[in-house]
Amino acid sequence: MAANSQGLPRRPRDQDEAHGEPIDAERVRAVAAQCPTRGWGVDANQAFTRATFRALLPVLLEARIALIEQPFPVGQESLLDDLECPIPIAADESVQTSPTSRGSKTVSV
Repeated sequence: MAANSQGLPRRPRDQDEAHGEPIDAERVRAVAAQCPTRGWGVDANQAFTRATFRALLPVLLEARIALIEQPFPVGQESLLDDLECPIPIAADESVQTSPTSRGSKTVSV
């Protein structure tokens, strides 16, 4: 990831991926070193557990990550309950159907 980002201007909505692996911290640090501006996000692609999320969070804060996308698997949205995270989280993949198609008036993600 870092090599691919060298010399590229960062836009406010740029995003890189994480995979719930120990090497994620190294990857995030490498990209942050190459692109130290604010405004990039990390898409976890449903790969985190609470433990891997907690372990990576200090690195994400240090790298000034602006958004974490889909940290936990679809169906495990309860992992977001009481999660203390100063970085906004988007659980976009957790919304699988229209709320009206399920007979609900709200969607909790």
